[in-house]
Amino acid sequence: MTTTPTEQELQILHVDPKTLGVLDQARADATPDEELVASVKQHGIMQPPTAAYDDEQGCYVILFGHRRVGAAIAAGLAKIPVIVRPDWVDHEALKLEQQIVENERRKALTPAELAQGYKRLELFGKTPAEIAAELGEKPEKIRCGLKIHASAAATQLVADEPAIDFEQAAIIAEFDEHPKLQRKLIETATTNPANFKRDVENQRTQREVDNRVNKLKAQLDADGTLLADVVTYSADWWRGKGMSSDGKGRSLDRLGIRVEEHIECPGHAAIIHNAQAYSLKDQPDSWILYVCTDWEGNGHAAAQHVVERTPEELERIAERERAQAEWAAQRELIEANTRARRAWIHGYLTTGRLRPTAAHFDVMALALALQLETHDPAPAHIALELLAGEPVERRYYYQDNSNAEALAAVIDDEGATPSLRIIVATAIATFEDALETARAVKYFDALVAFGYTLTDTDREHLEAAKRDAAAVDDEGGVAEYDDDFDEEDA
Repeated sequence: MTTTPTEQELQILHVDPKTLGVLDQARADATPDEELVASVKQHGIMQPPTAAYDDEQGCYVILFGHRRVGAAIAAGLAKIPVIVRPDWVDHEALKLEQQIVENERRKALTPAELAQGYKRLELFGKTPAEIAAELGEKPEKIRCGLKIHASAAATQLVADEPAIDFEQAAIIAEFDEHPKLQRKLIETATTNPANFKRDVENQRTQREVDNRVNKLKAQLDADGTLLADVVTYSADWWRGKGMSSDGKGRSLDRLGIRVEEHIECPGHAAIIHNAQAYSLKDQPDSWILYVCTDWEGNGHAAAQHVVERTPEELERIAERERAQAEWAAQRELIEANTRARRAWIHGYLTTGRLRPTAAHFDVMALALALQLETHDPAPAHIALELLAGEPVERRYYYQDNSNAEALAAVIDDEGATPSLRIIVATAIATFEDALETARAVKYFDALVAFGYTLTDTDREHLEAAKRDAAAVDDEGGVAEYDDDFDEEDA
């Protein structure tokens, strides 16, 4: 083997496997397993490895097929066939791509190795779409790998937990600037993956809250205003950090003082209140409440219209506000779970061809029975969300009929959306709006039959549905539904 190929076509040469050199690989371990060695010993090399001449090493080097070459050496073969690429001059990217494909087929690369391989290909100037096309992968998987590689926490996670879901690790990488939220997601991914999508929705919303709080902190700092406290509840009756009974703080509203009149006061400060997901719909400035940290010490008098409350009354107010904050947090968790579940259902309905099953017909029949019992049609806004994958604002019949008209338009648009998909989505929407009714027990069974994994929040809904079913059995009839449900009931 003293000459190098110059023709611009592939050649097959027979060489001593021990003379082949190696280059850096995507995988550190290229050791052949015993089964491969036994096969090569009995049948020889069935698929020749690919090599190219490397001027630096002065020999042929393996581009891909390292395990086959190793198996040939272990089997004691004197010569093996090798496919030689004569046009290989500086094809490091090609070599890496072939190694990744080879190792994925023979012995799956770990997520950490894949992420590292994708990053190295990106450094060759390739886009995720180009890498995906050349490796036969989806672009989203490549983007996930690049996100993982860019995150120390995600890289460590896939190294410690090789079985971790690739997409979950990439999502965790999004939270590098929010380590507390990131740790919660890592815990969910490793201990209770069924809740991961729900918790991602919840933590993304919490991230919005944290980002708003941080912006408000920066705004107050730029204005030279002291930040005295950050609380999740509405703190009109704030008395100082921790709401202690001997607190000296008061809001300027309670003192009847305008903000511009109080700026020069030594106790001038602000608190950020209502810092919770439910209040994101409010304007950011409404989260700032200006206060005096020592109103009596600074010579302020309580405004006449302000009723001073006893420590016990203040404690009851604080307890009620804490309970409201806890209830809002629980509601946000339920909403996050609902968004994640409906996103899964949308994917189930719209990814690939939906073929009718017994579970589909069961859901349709159950939905029809529930509609007859409650005298309510399927919620059009939920059916539209399940079909389109985007939340749709609920419009009640006494407001307008736009959602029903939009759903009717989808149904009338023949051929645009398969009929089975529309019917199943509409049936599912009936239960998505009534998860704690007795009939929802079978609905959750149907979701599991479709391949959905119940989260803890789903199981809470299911337990409520079972209790309702038990009440129906005890009463020997259909459960009554309370239309006057309000926040106090919650």
